[in-house]
Amino acid sequence: MADTTVPKVAADIMTRQVITLSPEDTLENIEEGMKRFRFRHLPVVDAEGALLGIVTHRDLLAASSSILSADMDKRNDVIRKRGRVEMIMHRDVATVDRNESLARVADTMMDNKIGSVVVVDDKKHVLGIITEADFVALCSQLLRELWSGSLPPQAP
Repeated sequence: MADTTVPKVAADIMTRQVITLSPEDTLENIEEGMKRFRFRHLPVVDAEGALLGIVTHRDLLAASSSILSADMDKRNDVIRKRGRVEMIMHRDVATVDRNESLARVADTMMDNKIGSVVVVDDKKHVLGIITEADFVALCSQLLRELWSGSLPPQAP
């Protein structure tokens, strides 16, 4: 039988095992990590685990395209190996509390035209991340349950 608990808050759908970066990580390491783990949004944290920023696949593509436009192969290799996360990370990160309603989380993502929000505690420690893919998975689950009749009736 399908799980009939309808997710309502950020904690219900967030990815809890978040791969994070340090500001000192290299662009080469980010590229390898994104390919290996198939993540497109990686929070950047300090030594205590507090959120400092985020790097997305688009940031990496933009950095890569500027590297590729340079005309010296050796220079490109040096930039990839020595370029740091802090050079390309966004410091203004959309965050939500674990108890934020999913409607508000979705509104935040749509209003800001972003692909993810980071779920943090009151000290800005990363608890999880919610991406567009998480919402697509939720919609898929809810539609299957709706069509099978296994969703519980909702109070008016």
